[in-house]
Amino acid sequence: MLFELDGVATSHVENTSPYALASDTGGDYHSWDVAIGAHTLTTTAYSGADRSGSAGTSLTIHFTVKDDSAVPPSTTVPPTGPGGSVGSVEPSSYSAPIKITQGGTYSGNWQSTDMSIPAITVQTSSPVIIENCHLSHNGNAIEAAVPNTRVTVRNCYFHGRPPNVDNKARGGGLLMPYFANLVVEHDSFENTATPVQAYFYQGDATAQETLVVRYNKVRNINGTFRDGIGREYQNFVAIQNFVQAEGNPRFGEIAWNDVYNEPFKSSCEDLINFYMAGGRSDSWFKVHDNFMSGAFHPNPHDDDGSAAGIQIDGPDNNRSAYIEAYDNSISQVLNGGMGAAAGSHIYMHGNRIVSSSKEYVTDPVNCAWTTGSYSGLFIFASVPGATGAMTDISIEDNLVGWASSDSADPYAHRLDISTNLGGGIKNNTHWPDEPITKATEDAEYQLFVDKVAANGLVTGPM
Repeated sequence: MLFELDGVATSHVENTSPYALASDTGGDYHSWDVAIGAHTLTTTAYSGADRSGSAGTSLTIHFTVKDDSAVPPSTTVPPTGPGGSVGSVEPSSYSAPIKITQGGTYSGNWQSTDMSIPAITVQTSSPVIIENCHLSHNGNAIEAAVPNTRVTVRNCYFHGRPPNVDNKARGGGLLMPYFANLVVEHDSFENTATPVQAYFYQGDATAQETLVVRYNKVRNINGTFRDGIGREYQNFVAIQNFVQAEGNPRFGEIAWNDVYNEPFKSSCEDLINFYMAGGRSDSWFKVHDNFMSGAFHPNPHDDDGSAAGIQIDGPDNNRSAYIEAYDNSISQVLNGGMGAAAGSHIYMHGNRIVSSSKEYVTDPVNCAWTTGSYSGLFIFASVPGATGAMTDISIEDNLVGWASSDSADPYAHRLDISTNLGGGIKNNTHWPDEPITKATEDAEYQLFVDKVAANGLVTGPM
């Protein structure tokens, strides 16, 4: 194994494992010194000793050494409940946007105020790891500019900024069109548009090339845009979800995410949207143990629009398929909690779908109905004549209590179940005939927090 630090300035060859830049004694790694500043480390494996035989593919890691006495480190503070900030203190300064043209690991703090330029642009299909970073962005934070991208993003803070150009929407977190592998873990997203957009899967359907979104903390997804007179225009735009996916990887997973949107501070549609996407017959896409609350228009009382907690969608029922959603908690979503508007081989079970369908900001005492809110569970065909048949859709063994201002099914001011195409909604448990309040929803969040702790997990950056 050849180690090259900053080109040929420092090189070292290791012939026995463990392979280390400064060697080791019985597995006890030797220390090594490096100057303050940016560095590049490249490693290359050879089939024979002393760099003989054939060379393998090189791995390059970029890193920066900082003087702690000169630059105060970024710190975090404990989060407080489902509302408010994700608990991040931003760094005192940012670097200019970067373009990643070769595989490796990248850490740092980057900012882009130009809405047409992401803070990070990925221009390679080699594996890239982006970790331990802060990203400030008016447009998209991270965007892939080539097909077959293989990107891992972990322990990063995304700080969304308002649009600074007229008639432009606020940027999202990750835009990954034509991806082969995408892993998003232990990140926080605050005031961004869609945190994760993963379009057109191109991987090889192995565990190494899939879509995984886990252990993230999200606050106030915001898809508003600025109009032509220089202000942020409070209107719903396009599709702003927590995760939107197109494609059918194997081993796909969306799990243990903490997503909370507040009325008048957010603007989003479906929180998890599978549009002509899902898993495969031998490997269903798993959506489990997520807490997701709030999907509002800028005006929470606007009833002209749609949103769901988990929505299966699209004009191809064969592609929107093989999805299992279980042990999730969903509330305060306009229009419905969870269901299928398309697809086949869908199994939703063991979820808690509980919503007061009211906002508590305008009048905390009397509260006000979010009039667009409709029902907790649903199955309907959004695209008549879609490719394939909607079949094998089962929504059962869930706990559901969805308040509604204009319904009495099953109780007064409740609509737990609405359209049930094919009869797949069955054997669910209704919330008792009692008012569902903000305290009820807050208790659902506490259940999620306790479950995370009981499983020894952490949401958000480590």
